[in-house]
Amino acid sequence: MNSIVCRYCQSENVVKYGHIHNGKKRYICYDCHRQFTPDAQKKYISDEQKNPWMKCY
Repeated sequence: MNSIVCRYCQSENVVKYGHIHNGKKRYICYDCHRQFTPDAQKKYISDEQKNPWMKCY
């Protein structure tokens, strides 16, 4: 049936809930009411990218 499980509470009571900005599917858990993307990856932002105005000094 549905092989997607909630990444927070491991419930199988999840349904599709649209897409994120880059087109990946988003889901919502009916048990804990949290939204998630199953294959999300953390992308770290360097200090240079956080503060581009610092290059002006």
